[in-house]
Amino acid sequence: MPAKHTYREFIENHPQHIFNRGVEKRVIFTNQQDYRTFLYYLTIYLAKPKTLETRFPTLPGNLKINNVSEQIKLLTYCFMPNHFHLHLAPTNIETSQEIIPKFMRQLSNAYTGYFNKKYDRVGPLFQGRYKSVLVSSDEQNVHLHRYIQTNPLTAKLVKNLQDWPWSSYHEYVGGQKLDDICQIEDIFSRFKNLDSYKNFLLEQVDTESIESILLD
Repeated sequence: MPAKHTYREFIENHPQHIFNRGVEKRVIFTNQQDYRTFLYYLTIYLAKPKTLETRFPTLPGNLKINNVSEQIKLLTYCFMPNHFHLHLAPTNIETSQEIIPKFMRQLSNAYTGYFNKKYDRVGPLFQGRYKSVLVSSDEQNVHLHRYIQTNPLTAKLVKNLQDWPWSSYHEYVGGQKLDDICQIEDIFSRFKNLDSYKNFLLEQVDTESIESILLD
């Protein structure tokens, strides 16, 4: 039987919780440059072409060609010192089974290469292959979003969500902008206004409803 969270089923327009941590639970983001670099690669692969043209006008063609924004929709993300969370969905039925593995391979390899060169190390950086859980309901989807957005708060890294720069929280509270990489309407459309969204994030989470999509 496959290990928990390693069996991968990708269905068109069905969100996934993708997560991984550093090998031996080591820190994978040691400073601001590391966080920025991971976000840079995430942006290159998942931002809309117009965003890439605006933010990275001199981006080499070999990086542009790996952009998969037409096949993957990013809903939420958060980077923590020793792990990361991505909440995304394949959007093309013809590529739904292969596009997320391709994207995760590109992202992991690019960041590992950067990290190993910077810190003069060799070998894997992440704890095996990424973990993946299919989100099975609308309720689970919105609770997963809250869990990821509030990770820095529950881990006591900050006292206020706006103080953690390495999550999609700022895209949601700032309104959709051209250079954002998340497509926020799927989640934000469930709320009357920004205040109701913020209140939802800070409510006590029903852990039973999201037990199957949290980290071990």
